[in-house]
Amino acid sequence: MPELFLLFYLGYKNNVRAKTKGLNGMIWAFFTGLSFLAGYLLGMIFIFMIVLRNKISIPADATRGQYEGIAHQMTQEFVANPLLLFTLYFFGFGGYLLVRYLIDQKPGKNDGPVHWMDKLNNESHQN
Repeated sequence: MPELFLLFYLGYKNNVRAKTKGLNGMIWAFFTGLSFLAGYLLGMIFIFMIVLRNKISIPADATRGQYEGIAHQMTQEFVANPLLLFTLYFFGFGGYLLVRYLIDQKPGKNDGPVHWMDKLNNESHQN
């Protein structure tokens, strides 16, 4: 449940950032949600492959009831070790940071490409 609030908050933050650049904020909020969920899923795969691989046994011919038991085992592992849950949040936050970086790289509405010589010229006139 907290990840849902985090997802909406981070989407809102990128929405505002995109609007200040003159971009469509809702699209960038949607991309933020997608990248957060993709990072969250990547974190889940990482945790399962690295941390929980030896703790949870999955039979080759597993039935639906056995898969529910596996989900219960994973839930117990996450409750027993909250660091795993924070790892998922950090992976999701990485997705937010990726979209934030992409928004920052877009030129603003009134921003044209600025040559580095123009920046030097403006700095020399201010002194």
